[in-house]
Order: sequence, then C-alpha cells, then structure tokens
Amino acid sequence: KSGLYFFKTRDDRFILKQMSRFEFKSFTEFAPNYFKYIKQCLENDTKTLLGKIVGVFKVGFKSESTKTGLKMDLLIMENLFYNKGVEKSYDLKGSVRNRLTLTEGKNEATQVLLDENLLRGSCESPLYVNASDKDLLMEAINRDTAFLAMQYMMDY
Repeated sequence: KSGLYFFKTRDDRFILKQMSRFEFKSFTEFAPNYFKYIKQCLENDTKTLLGKIVGVFKVGFKSESTKTGLKMDLLIMENLFYNKGVEKSYDLKGSVRNRLTLTEGKNEATQVLLDENLLRGSCESPLYVNASDKDLLMEAINRDTAFLAMQYMMDY
C-alpha cells in the first residue's frame, strides 16, 4: 500500500525494504538503542521477537543508456522464512476491520493472509502451544514491547 519496494537477495537470506524519508530518519535515531538491545539479548541468551536488522544504507545508481538516476534508502533485515517450509503467512495488525484476504479458489501458501483469516482458521484448526513455549513467547513479547515503549515506538 505504501508504494515502497521490497527485494530479496538471490540466496533468499535477506530482505531489503525501501524506506521513506521519515522511516529513515526515525530509524537512524532509534538504531543505537535497537542494536544495543539486540546485542544484550544475544549476550544474555534472552529471546526476542524483534526482526534482526543488518543495517540501513543509501543506494544510488544511474542508467548509462537513459542517463536517469535513482536513489533510495534501504533497510536490510533477515528473512524469517529463510530455509523454512512455510505453509501460511500472516500480516497481523491486531484489528479485523478490512483485514481479510479472500482465498476461495486460490493457493493459501502463496498468499499473505490477514487477521480475520487467522481468526477464522483458528476455529477450524487451533494452534496449540505448550505451556513452557507460551511462557517464553509471553516473556519475549513483554520484554520487547517494554523496550519499544521506552523508545516511543508503536510498530512491532
């Protein structure tokens, strides 16, 4: 919807996301605290659900044939689906308003599903999580959201 570009590396390991000027400026202010937090999680073997960002780069190129150029800010992050057999993927926002992907007659494995798809699907096929995994998940969510709140960040 934003009109910004997404790319994947040839080996599928990383995702490159074009950033708006506002996102770039916001991230450069947030980055030192983000990298410090991720480093602490790694050093302390603490679970986090935050995506692993490699860095942010300004990239520019010019076509020799047309002499036109293009500049963009790119965020490079791990591809969470790298080497994984993903059957379904969801883009969850925590709302059901306009959050349904129509799947009838389509292959769900190639579609990005939304919040209402998850709610409908969980009635037919519940997602079971054992108690210890649920505890780890909840601890990570609480820790990550506390960190993001201290940074005045809402997007998780």
